Amino acid sequence: CEGFFVARLRKTASVEPLPAPTYKVGAFPFTPLKTREAQAVIAAARKVGLEWDETLELWQRDKELWLFPRAFTP
Repeated sequence: CEGFFVARLRKTASVEPLPAPTYKVGAFPFTPLKTREAQAVIAAARKVGLEWDETLELWQRDKELWLFPRAFTP
């Protein structure tokens, strides 16, 4: 199960600059699941009693599937 974590950070001293990241910063790392694949996942979920409405959308990252609110996706 995944959730959200909230923390308050306060800078108390200067630090050396961090090295430039080796990946594209700011890119949404998920892609929408293809319609046919999404339909198969939805059907499999229904068979075990899991259902969600159209306000949620399946996305994938690597080999993981994620269910996001449509309002939060690009």
